[in-house]
Amino acid sequence: MHEALVLAKEALHSLKLKLSNFNQDVKAFSSYCRLHLRNMIGSGGQLSHTHWIRIQEALEEAFTEKCCLQIMDWSQNWRKQSGEGHNWTTMQFLAKVDLEYSRLVNLNQW
Repeated sequence: MHEALVLAKEALHSLKLKLSNFNQDVKAFSSYCRLHLRNMIGSGGQLSHTHWIRIQEALEEAFTEKCCLQIMDWSQNWRKQSGEGHNWTTMQFLAKVDLEYSRLVNLNQW
């Protein structure tokens, strides 16, 4: 169990959480994050604000301005604790990001 926790923490290191490591594929990135977040929780680890911040920062690398602006808006709301996204869990945030990514892809804006 300890080894699984260490591996999950390593997988969520800021050097590995770069959208460019996933060829700007937000769904691949969010699936990777969810897998390792679940592994961390399942191994007795705790999610922290650091995980949330690393994920947000990685998503701000998105090459579409609309996506970047939306992520930054949710990030600001989370920091100031008001507005859309301020009370989301990390998993809820990732689900919302997936929806936004799909919306932009469907509109040919990605």
